[in-house]
Amino acid sequence: MNVLINQFTFDFKRDYLRNKSFVFFNLLMPAIFYLLFTKILLKQAPAEFLQTYAISMLVYSISITAFFSLARLLNEDQTNNFQQLLTLMPASRKSYFISLGLLTTIMNLTAALLILLLAIGVNHINITFGQICLTLIAVILVQIPILLAGAIIGLIVKSKNIDAVGNLLVFPLAIISGLWWPLNMLPTWVQGIGKLTPQYLMNDVIIKVLTQHGAILNSGLKLGGWFIIFMIGLGIIEKRKLGK
Repeated sequence: MNVLINQFTFDFKRDYLRNKSFVFFNLLMPAIFYLLFTKILLKQAPAEFLQTYAISMLVYSISITAFFSLARLLNEDQTNNFQQLLTLMPASRKSYFISLGLLTTIMNLTAALLILLLAIGVNHINITFGQICLTLIAVILVQIPILLAGAIIGLIVKSKNIDAVGNLLVFPLAIISGLWWPLNMLPTWVQGIGKLTPQYLMNDVIIKVLTQHGAILNSGLKLGGWFIIFMIGLGIIEKRKLGK
């Protein structure tokens, strides 16, 4: 337990307190997009849209955390041989990955809370304390597949390409999954693909948890499928790296 606490303290300082890019890209950019679309571009928008778009920007923030912050941190640690050093101490390596999981969870909960508070304070959306708590619990669960995907990218992509790959994934996925504008505005075949993406499924689950309307089983099972796929992929990568 002491090993995990020390590792988490170390990671918290280097990638949370000292990470200016996190403050901008993970927190401020989704929040700015939310205010831009709901207060400037779309004045007098219905309350339902203001609520659902808040969740869309929340999911967008989680994607940024996974494909940029987490992927870059893992990549830098691998480039600097920090991960190789941990292979000499299995308990420490396990603590390392648990620590990063806890850290990214705190990042995502911070972003979620900020966007929900903006929806309440700026757009006067009626969201109760209980709904906020349920939403944050949903975030903790549905973020796992996308964080695993970010970890895979951080471990297999070369450092010079890590930002380019992140951009190629985050922004197109935000479009085809319906985070930036309604999915029904896209071609039918794109909608079919978009409804299978982790971002769409995460968005669907969180919205239904927040509004307490609709069943989450279908989207939850599909997210579970993505979890299994990414977990197997990460396991194969880790096995090969430890073998080397």
